[in-house]
Amino acid sequence: MTSVARQWNAAGRSLRARRAVVVVASIAAPVVLWFVAVKMLDVDLTVPSGDDGGTSPVGLGDVALAATAASLVLWIALTLLEQVTSLAMDVWSVSAIALILLTLGAGGMEGMRDDDLDALVAMHLAHTLTLVVGFRRATPADRG
Repeated sequence: MTSVARQWNAAGRSLRARRAVVVVASIAAPVVLWFVAVKMLDVDLTVPSGDDGGTSPVGLGDVALAATAASLVLWIALTLLEQVTSLAMDVWSVSAIALILLTLGAGGMEGMRDDDLDALVAMHLAHTLTLVVGFRRATPADRG
């Protein structure tokens, strides 16, 4: 293996490692907020379910699973964008922020209690902002 190939492989592993740390942080952010809301502030975190006016509890596993899935999908999307455009980070950042805004404004939150809504919005924003800012900082300037 040539020294250029070694440097490229090392840089790739380093970038993946930095991004993996960001993914872990983006999962931890809403999990910590869930603990604060549910365990410390005693918020009975629920979301509307069905048309009958019922609610479903939002558990720690739900938060961790949703954050993990979203983080991995967004990481894959960024990686794919980097294969096709030199503006990948900018396109990805705008898309990720637009997606969270659409998610929060898409409905389904009508009739939620204020404390539930506040906690869910805080968890969504903490996850997205950690991922966007973290990936932007983890990516070398020549890649994005």
